Amino acid sequence: MKSEYDLIVVGGGFTGLIAALAAAESNKKTLLITFGAGSLAVGGGIVDLLGAGENNRLILSPFEEIRELPENHPYSLLGLDKIRQALAFFERITREGGYPYVANGDKNTFMVTPIGKLKPTYMFYEGQRPDILKESRDIIILGVSGLKDFFPELLLNGLSRQPLFKGKRFKVITLPSPFRKDWDLSAFEISAFVTRDEGRDWFKRVFKDNIPKNAAVLSPPLLGIEPDGSLRRELKDSYGTAIIETATLPPSVLGIRLRKLLTDLLKAKGVAIIEAAKVTGNEVKNKICSALFTSDNKRLRRYEAKEFIIATGGFFGGGAVSLPGKAHEMIFNIDLDVPLFQEEWSKNKLLGVERHPFGSFGVKTDSDLRAIDNSGEIILENVRFAGRILSGYDFAAEKSGNGVALLTAYAAAKSLNNA
Repeated sequence: MKSEYDLIVVGGGFTGLIAALAAAESNKKTLLITFGAGSLAVGGGIVDLLGAGENNRLILSPFEEIRELPENHPYSLLGLDKIRQALAFFERITREGGYPYVANGDKNTFMVTPIGKLKPTYMFYEGQRPDILKESRDIIILGVSGLKDFFPELLLNGLSRQPLFKGKRFKVITLPSPFRKDWDLSAFEISAFVTRDEGRDWFKRVFKDNIPKNAAVLSPPLLGIEPDGSLRRELKDSYGTAIIETATLPPSVLGIRLRKLLTDLLKAKGVAIIEAAKVTGNEVKNKICSALFTSDNKRLRRYEAKEFIIATGGFFGGGAVSLPGKAHEMIFNIDLDVPLFQEEWSKNKLLGVERHPFGSFGVKTDSDLRAIDNSGEIILENVRFAGRILSGYDFAAEKSGNGVALLTAYAAAKSLNNA
């Protein structure tokens, strides 16, 4: 029987979206099966390539460090050529989509966090570019009355202690709320309001009344939830004002914008998307998967494809499960290589400098991201794994989460052309 799809991607997070989009660009008839929305709305939408080494050492030049990573690290399996191809792909699709992501050559950029600390990252939305803060002597920190997930004074206090901002003059300006004074607001609620015409008019009015022309403004992401940057450009053209958006507590407007951009691109490419569907079974014979099953309301559905990419996340995302002394991947029940005694899964101090072994638990793969056993034997010939389900790296400790997600998703999709 002829397969209905060339490829099925399982997972609705950043990894799954990128894998489906990269495959669709190669003219693969693609189905994306999602159960949840992934972590983009939590993580902020930036792409950390490699931000920290051993003992939390901050990394300025990630490509130099990548060359020294262990051979089982996902970046080592891919190689630098594939890494650069994936980054170029992401830069292109975001630029063509009207919401461009940028990087500082081969260097990390230190982004401003909501508490005024600096965090190394590699690619980010151009509206977060911190260069203007370095060039401007006077910096306005923008707030809104009633906003409860962004604290201008906390940001001011943190930035004032950073050597990079020595000699800068900061000023906090709080805009009046567009709603009742006793309402507690989030950046997402204001940004959703600003997406509408009445909200956009409100923001332009209070911005004109309160912010001096040609100012450098550090702001929570209030400029709408559509990934187009049009209001930011309009304010720049009208008043010469440079707005730099910083992250807030979840839900992340910046992450939501990126998710919407990628979803819109998938729909434009004709990718079929099934939402709120959990994969509960598979059909495998002679190391070849021919179909996956989903179930909802006690109804079983079968989906055929020639190839599959699994991007279901790790333990916290539901892609893997742990039991006493063992752990396994959820869809194909692939055993993960973990210590028998669970006290060996972590270190004594949760937030110490030592990395926890459980941080790198996952599915072992070959360079084409196909699962392998401890002897190196391929387990499934036409199934690839990408993102947090992979072994060999600790995304939290090394600050590489969305980097591994992006690069392995792209590589998994493009490896189908060589299959």
